[in-house]
Amino acid sequence: VKALPEEIKTLRFPDGQVYLGRGEQIKAFEVLIPDPTMRSTVSRKHISINNNLLTCLGTNPVYLSGRPVPPQQSATISVGAEIGFAIVENNTANIILAFRVTQIQGAGAGAPAG
Repeated sequence: VKALPEEIKTLRFPDGQVYLGRGEQIKAFEVLIPDPTMRSTVSRKHISINNNLLTCLGTNPVYLSGRPVPPQQSATISVGAEIGFAIVENNTANIILAFRVTQIQGAGAGAPAG
């Protein structure tokens, strides 16, 4: 990840509601999860972030600091939290990509890849 350009490994969101998913940040997800089968476990609009509230919109859960946020459920995010996407096999989640929240400004959140 260290060798990747800054625009790939840092996601910056404007204030207001934003969406994160393979259909929203296409280039970033193609680079960070090159395998199309693995990438397909991330929905096109997997999560929304509004203020400090993360909502799982995808069919697979998202993980917030290791805890699952099931589809159509919400959780509060804070600086230092990790947002993870996983493949679930045999009831075990294997995180394939995680972002660390480094800043929350107004209604938006920045989440650089880690």
